[in-house]
Amino acid sequence: MIRAFLLFLGLWLGLCLAVLLGGTVGHLRQLSDWTGWALPAWTEGLDADAGFRHGAGRLEGARLSWALSGLSGFDVRLSGPDWQASGFATPEGASLRVDQLAGLVPLTWLQAGPGLLSLDGGQLRLGLDGTIDDGQLQGQARGSEPEGAVTLDWTGDGWALAAR
Repeated sequence: MIRAFLLFLGLWLGLCLAVLLGGTVGHLRQLSDWTGWALPAWTEGLDADAGFRHGAGRLEGARLSWALSGLSGFDVRLSGPDWQASGFATPEGASLRVDQLAGLVPLTWLQAGPGLLSLDGGQLRLGLDGTIDDGQLQGQARGSEPEGAVTLDWTGDGWALAAR
């Protein structure tokens, strides 16, 4: 009986490891179609060959890419036609914490008004459903009111821009 359980456990763990390392978003979409389980809406823009270890896709009109960095988290990049931002995403329960933020982001893309934000810090906590649970961005703003050193705080339904 114990041998049968250990054999089952070994096969189950092997299957889970194979899915984790070799599974793709295309596989998830096939499983979703077969079972009727819906995937979060934000996964629609991901490339079919995107996987756990690395992948790419589109998110709100921007290009999103990620790559597993060791065992602690993911290097994440988000870019548009003339801007690019990066961060480091770490799983935390049913969410991702993104910190080590750097780069340039249009405030219009964040729906925080006109101008450009040069990121120099902050962090986000994103739910697995694609929602922003909590967040604060710091940086230097140009072409906005206020300009200079600013902080953007997530209010639950948008970003609030304030001078630091």
